[in-house]
Amino acid sequence: MQEYNEWANLQKQENNTNKTTNTVSVVLSGLLYNYSKINNNALANNKIQVVNGKYDDKYINGVWQNPYDTNITFAIASPVITLSKANVAVTLPTTLWQKNVSTSSIDIDFGDGTGYKSLNNAATASTTYTTIGNYTWTYKVQLSGGQYKYCRQKVIVKQFITTV
Repeated sequence: MQEYNEWANLQKQENNTNKTTNTVSVVLSGLLYNYSKINNNALANNKIQVVNGKYDDKYINGVWQNPYDTNITFAIASPVITLSKANVAVTLPTTLWQKNVSTSSIDIDFGDGTGYKSLNNAATASTTYTTIGNYTWTYKVQLSGGQYKYCRQKVIVKQFITTV
């Protein structure tokens, strides 16, 4: 609920700032985190044991057998999926970017052929659509080790409303 309230407050501020312009502002939220889960074959691979009907840690010669698989999940979302202005400005505030993984960069590709634009440190990334249609926003995060993670979101540019 805290994140939603933070997002709603920031989005309202952006809407008020741009209500008399030809730009739609979109406040993003996202997460990137390491997580662990017990491997599906942990019991068969002698990584855990059943003691009194419950799963328990397994030690072989005093060495703990790690039954966990670790992975990273990454998601960014925009609550706005239909746009009515050609000019779009998005930001990912640091208060709405939750992570437990070190990163080098985070970028967005608006799907309009202009390539990736930085969202680092709550930067605003902008584009101008020249035609209505369906677009895919691709978010890319570079982990400190150099690997990349991606997520995508469909966005519809329905019409261009010009503000005077």
